[in-house]
Amino acid sequence: MTIHSDWARLLKEECPRAFLTNTPRSKFGVGIIDGHLQLMCLHNKLSSWKCFVNYLFLRPIMKLFDAGCPRVVLCFDCYDNVPVYKNMTQLKRSKGHKVCVFNADQDLPRNIPDDPMLFLMNRDFKKKVIDLVCTMLPKMVELRPTQELFIDYKRVIRYTGGGVANGGMVPSVVGGLEPMGESDVKYARYVDMFGNALVHAIDGDYLAIALLYYCMHGIKDDNKIFIFRQLSSLKSKKSGAQPAKKLKNVDGFGDVGIGFCDGCDLDTDGVVEGVCDGLGKRKQPQQPLKKKEAAVKGWVDMQMLFVTIANCVFQNFSDGRPVNIETQIPFTNGDAVHSAVILMLSAGTDFSRGLPFLGPKTIWDTLPSLSDVLLRAASCDVDEGLWVDGVVAKLYKTSYVRHLPSNCLTLTSILKHLMKSSLSSTTKSKLPTQLQVETSIKNVKWVVRYWKTHNGLVETPLDGSNGFSLCENTRQVIFTDKSL
Repeated sequence: MTIHSDWARLLKEECPRAFLTNTPRSKFGVGIIDGHLQLMCLHNKLSSWKCFVNYLFLRPIMKLFDAGCPRVVLCFDCYDNVPVYKNMTQLKRSKGHKVCVFNADQDLPRNIPDDPMLFLMNRDFKKKVIDLVCTMLPKMVELRPTQELFIDYKRVIRYTGGGVANGGMVPSVVGGLEPMGESDVKYARYVDMFGNALVHAIDGDYLAIALLYYCMHGIKDDNKIFIFRQLSSLKSKKSGAQPAKKLKNVDGFGDVGIGFCDGCDLDTDGVVEGVCDGLGKRKQPQQPLKKKEAAVKGWVDMQMLFVTIANCVFQNFSDGRPVNIETQIPFTNGDAVHSAVILMLSAGTDFSRGLPFLGPKTIWDTLPSLSDVLLRAASCDVDEGLWVDGVVAKLYKTSYVRHLPSNCLTLTSILKHLMKSSLSSTTKSKLPTQLQVETSIKNVKWVVRYWKTHNGLVETPLDGSNGFSLCENTRQVIFTDKSL
């Protein structure tokens, strides 16, 4: 699970010009690939491990070099540094699935297993595959004198072309870059180091992390981020809330260039069906999809999305931007997007639950009427009380307006009236408690801190301060409200 997939669809409807089916034209300083996502494309129709490394790693790396990136960074998750809070998601993903028996002292099988996903759910197997890629890849890449390859795993290794006299690739450890866990939190530091970036990662977390990056650093000519992902559309649904206005014309952005998707059919002996290297056309998938569901991929202009979201938050303030009471200066675009991202994360992340019955569409359509309290609740650190009774309460009141009196304002009173309403017993049983909502906002606050930390680790106490605790019976991480 990542952020809800509907967020990308909603943002595409709001600003379709930010979703590009062709390679953006810009001067890029770096290309970044989430190696963990590539790893999950392991397929038994790849004829060998060498073919696997060639097809899923070497090819996309060379595509980014060909797109004009002078350096490419390949990132892998380092499990030693992944937050302990992630254990809840990992257990949920493996629940009900058969996991192969594979020990750390075993060697990889000679051939790729018939059912690779059963093996990839085994962490020891996955580590072995990552080690294989990190060992084989530098021997397969041919760098020009102006090109560099970085592998960010347990530490960051930089490779340059040393020529025949120097034995080929020359590795060196990059100083100043702290070990980090998940690939998605590593990439923003390379934008700081090298400038404009093409980011090959379809995980939705990358979108939110890029937005938070701009909240801290602002938009500049040399920090453009384009993220490669599926360009899906959202089917319209009826909603009682007033929809956000469409802001398709964003000042300061011109038309984008053309030159993307030149084809990625294998020219080696390892033909794979349904696996794309991220920079070309797909072949027929393993599980054939209906034509109307066929995936279309492309690049997302994150600077344009940042401006669009800020404009959506401010669109109802006709008399100018509201003033932050704490600083006595008007709220900035960064304030607006920061508050909107927190609202987006309330629909669920890898580290937090979504609020029941409040999906992305409902939240987004209610945004215009929430803007004032949203900005005040999310300024600097989140005001939990104002968030619960100002933001969350208003979301539930909008969703269930027919079941609530007009003078019902706090979340406690709203939930109390809903439990006495004509709603079905099933719906009532799924409504959150006050404690669950308070736990969720603590979770989200931690996620924001985590995603805004680009070169270091974030503390993960299990004392309930971030909404996470340790179950005394199972010794597993749980949400704090479940431990009471």
